[in-house]
Amino acid sequence: MALLIVGLLTSAVVMADPVKDFEKLEDEMESAFEAYVAALDKRSESEEGKGAPIPDSRPSVLAKMDALAAAHVGKPEGAEMALKTFIWSAMFEVDVAHLFDRFDRIAKYYPKHDGTEEIVAMVPDVFRASGAATEWIGGLNAIAKASEKKSVQVAAFFAAGQLYMQTDKIDDAKKSFQRAAKLDPDSESGEVAKGYVYEIEHLQIGMTAPDFTTTTLDGKKVSLKDLRGKVVLVDFWATWCGPCLGEIPHLKEAAKHFDGKPFEILGVSLDDFEEMLEATLDHHKLPGIHTWEEAGRENEVATLYNAQVLPTWYLIDANGVIRAKDTFGEALIPAVEKLLKKN
Repeated sequence: MALLIVGLLTSAVVMADPVKDFEKLEDEMESAFEAYVAALDKRSESEEGKGAPIPDSRPSVLAKMDALAAAHVGKPEGAEMALKTFIWSAMFEVDVAHLFDRFDRIAKYYPKHDGTEEIVAMVPDVFRASGAATEWIGGLNAIAKASEKKSVQVAAFFAAGQLYMQTDKIDDAKKSFQRAAKLDPDSESGEVAKGYVYEIEHLQIGMTAPDFTTTTLDGKKVSLKDLRGKVVLVDFWATWCGPCLGEIPHLKEAAKHFDGKPFEILGVSLDDFEEMLEATLDHHKLPGIHTWEEAGRENEVATLYNAQVLPTWYLIDANGVIRAKDTFGEALIPAVEKLLKKN
């Protein structure tokens, strides 16, 4: 009888399926996330309980996912566990204090996994939540060195370049982007990397803004030089860009705040259809000079200013020198005031 019990226990251990266990935890995490969002919505609808902590079981579920991934580190099934645990933590902002530890596990044990490229692409958006940039860059370089896939290597060098840019290490950023571009110059990532090298060389704060001439909606030509003597916000945007539309209230507020002062908004639209742009401008009563070219998303002015992500803003002083970039939201008015005081 004792032997039978031992045999059954041994069989249970052998038959344990860590992959299914992890899938159950993912289901549990999804339920926990839905419950957390529902609790947020309920609190926002009522004045009662505002300021009180919201029950959140997500961290405890993530801890179980972490433990299972750690128990199978280096094993084939451990790769998916490690990658998915990182994604749950990053995308849903769960226990971000240990986000780098989850990335480090992937960099050390799964640099060659097919899913690692997705993780690498997420790093520039999430690294600030945990760990110093140098640690993340070290992990990215380790992945680039260990991986045999060119696309992963390009993605890792490109992500490292973005981290360097975000931490004002411009020379290091340029080298990293150059490595990405050299590895695969004809790929999309390689082309984007070349654009950032161009931006570093020609579009840094303190450099003279490249002049351009484009067409207003009423068919007139306007150049950046025409606006010398004014502080100019060059706004690359499109009506199909949600974040761009989200900035419209701030643009209107700035235009009203600086009414009668030497400040101009110069909108460069990347819309494919002029009619959509006109309808949006009319609806929002957006002030400023607004331009459009038939090239749409291939607008040469956007290429000249490496506006690969929308919105992209360049704040240019009265002498035509770039003084700030992407001063979105409430940062816009103070940035303009600072430049107007120097006029």
